[in-house]
Amino acid sequence: MPDLSGLRARIDRIDDKIVDLLGERFKIVDEVINEKRQRAIPVRLAGRIEEVKQRNELRARELGIPADLVRALYGHIIEATCLYEESALVRVPEQLPPAPDPDCHGQ
Repeated sequence: MPDLSGLRARIDRIDDKIVDLLGERFKIVDEVINEKRQRAIPVRLAGRIEEVKQRNELRARELGIPADLVRALYGHIIEATCLYEESALVRVPEQLPPAPDPDCHGQ
């Protein structure tokens, strides 16, 4: 059996970078939470969610990697982000803005 340790080490370093980038993404999400709180913007904006999925799916196609995999990964990332935002907004109810008008549907 060939020694795969060098290749596995390279993959591990890439995985570390991916997790580091997710950490950076969540730091920015903390800023997004503050903006959404101040401006009474809903956590889930369907148009933005689809835009992120489509943009990354297109990038995957350009790189020749499975676009359905990238779309699914972003589905998980976005869902986790939304849950994180919702949790953060619930933790400080005294700072929550008034509920948006239900007739606006987040627009």
